[in-house]
Formats: sequence, C-alpha cells, structure tokens
Amino acid sequence: MLLLPGPAKLVDRIMDAYLKQTVSPESEEFLTLKRGIIEKTKKYFDCDGLAAIEGTGTLAIEMMAATACTGKKVLCLSNGEYGGRLAKACAGYAKEAREFSVPIGSSLTLGRVSQKIDDSGAEVLALVHSETSSGVSNEVEKICSYAKEKGMVTLVDGIGSIFAADFSSKRFGVDFACCSSSMALGAPSGIGLIGLSAGAIEHAKKSAAPSYYMNLSNHLSASNPPIPTPSVWLYHSLGEAYKILEEHGGLPVNVKRHAEGSDFIRKNLASMGIQVVGEAGYHSNTVTVFSTGNPLALSQRLKERFGIEIGMGIGALGENTLRVGHLGNFTLAELDYFTSSLKELASEASFPR
Repeated sequence: MLLLPGPAKLVDRIMDAYLKQTVSPESEEFLTLKRGIIEKTKKYFDCDGLAAIEGTGTLAIEMMAATACTGKKVLCLSNGEYGGRLAKACAGYAKEAREFSVPIGSSLTLGRVSQKIDDSGAEVLALVHSETSSGVSNEVEKICSYAKEKGMVTLVDGIGSIFAADFSSKRFGVDFACCSSSMALGAPSGIGLIGLSAGAIEHAKKSAAPSYYMNLSNHLSASNPPIPTPSVWLYHSLGEAYKILEEHGGLPVNVKRHAEGSDFIRKNLASMGIQVVGEAGYHSNTVTVFSTGNPLALSQRLKERFGIEIGMGIGALGENTLRVGHLGNFTLAELDYFTSSLKELASEASFPR
C-alpha cells in the first residue's frame, strides 16, 4: 500500500486510460482532449491562462522562474526544503534574488514576512503553498494579496496543495502557480499544470527568459503543433482523473476529503504520543511529517510486516522524521490501516521513538 508524499497511487481506471492506444498529437481527437483539460484546469485554478507542459512539477517551477524572474529582483520566502529549492530556481534567472526563511516547522504568515516584503525592493515574490518537507501550509492568500498591493508579481509552488486545499489565483492574488498531475489529482507524473493571471500572460510575452522552451508564452495554446511532441497517454490518464474528480463531487469535495484525511492522521498520531512536526493550525492537507528515533528502521518494519510504504524525511528533518502522504486516490480505510499498523508497532518495546 502506497502512502507516499508523492506521487500518488494510481487506481485501475487511470492506469487503463494510460494504456489506451496512442493517437496523433496533431489529430482533432487529441487537441480536443487537451483543450478540455486546459479549460477545466483554468476553472479549478481560477486563472486566465493555462500551460500544460511536458514534465514534472519541478520543470513547471523552473519554467515559472525563467518566465517571471529573468532580469528581476526577487524575494523568495522559505520555511523548508521545497522553499529552498524554489529560491534556487528563481536565483538561476533573477538579476538579484534574496531568500528570507523562518524556522522549519513554522508557517510563513503575513505577520512574519510583511516587513521583509516592505524592505526588499523586490519585483517578484515567490513561495510554496504547502511545504511538504515539514507538513506545513503557508498563508499564501494573505501574503500574495499584500504583495500585489505593493505592485509585485507573485509566484506560487502549489504542487503540494492545489486540488487538495483552498486555492484561487484571482482571490489569492497569484500571478503564476503550478501543480503536478501526480499529486492531489492522482494521475501519473509527467504533466505540469501552470496557471497564469492576465497580468502574468502579458509579463510572459515580454519576458527576457533566455530560452524558447522555458518561456511560458510559447505554451499557452493547445493548437497544433504542440511543444514538444506530447505523451498522449499522460493526457488520457489526466482526463480520466478529472472524470473521477467530477464524479465524486468536484473540487470542493476533493478538498474536504484531503482535509479530513490530514485531520485523521494527525489525531491518531497524537493519540499514540507521536510528535507531529509543524505549527498547530497550519498543517498540510497532503503530507504529515512525524518524528521518530530511527526512521529507516520504522519504515522498513511498516513495509515488511504490513506492506505499507511511506516517505523518508528530507532536508534538515531527514535524520529523524518520516512523511506519510494522504493525497490523490487514498481512502480513509487505508489511513486507518496505516495508523492501526503503526499503533501495533508502537506497543512494542523496540519501537524507535
């Protein structure tokens, strides 16, 4: 049983869609499929433009950074491993990039970062919505809305949050935002979804990004010819994931389901006396991080005795934490099996606290 912090497990319907015979990427059949995915994703992001790109979420981040940050002064807010990686992506293109960090496990809140925004003189602000190295969610709506009042372009890594938590590009004041097909949507990895505001579309057209492929303005059309030759199978599976999402009540129900899964895991861990990482009230809907004395030994026991695979801690928390994913096509029955299995291990004297 896979409860990874990403990618999400694949259900049979999505795997069957992936195994369909390919069609020409120049055919009306494929272009209709891709247009439909783009229009649905624009609605879910609540954005004005959408690029579906061939690659993982990391490539989507790199493309946003190239398009938004080239030649600009950038402020990156960070509270963990993925915030740090976002800062490095932006720094690779920016005229000047500064990173402001709060302690790992703490949330990026407006109260903690507003003065830094005021003093930065930056043109672009970048941050992660859900910092899944520590299982913490950040105040993206308040922070980005504040940055927009200062005239900044805003860039958000939403890989660990979009489709699993409340998000709206327009309401939050976000210009560039991305997620991956393999996380809360539960489709295979390989398609990055990037939403752009009207202002971001104009920004992309004028971007000095030193690359044809990395400039998002070249990916905003679903017309022929696509860039590059697409993996048709990935679009079939992503289209099926959208059908499943809509059959089960749409985006609000999916967000509620992820929030309930997160709450279930955290309450059960707390009942066992296991420390959950992250500031209370700011927990991620997709990943829970918890402390343990010997993460490798515990993860091996879970896999060998119960067939459960979860993720190792990463970054500064890599030596003493594990990460359990509750994203995509998980069920509460699976989460209950995980917590019951962990409880059985916790009753043993050799449990690595």
